[in-house]
Amino acid sequence: MVSSSSTVPRRRLDAPLGRSPAEARQGKLSTLVGASTPLFERIRPLLDTIADTIQPIVPRGSGQKLVTNFVSLG
Repeated sequence: MVSSSSTVPRRRLDAPLGRSPAEARQGKLSTLVGASTPLFERIRPLLDTIADTIQPIVPRGSGQKLVTNFVSLG
């Protein structure tokens, strides 16, 4: 059991995926990744298997991703 005062570091990542189901089957999704640079580099190999467009947004929570999402909808 892990207590709430555990010293295990918590890592947070936000990586919504976009594009169609057909592109998902081909590993051609797109994603904007909100994460620290070390975490992004750690998960990059996994993302490369499912997405062909990977855009890091650093620092996580900077708000740029939200603006980009809205712009891409227009």
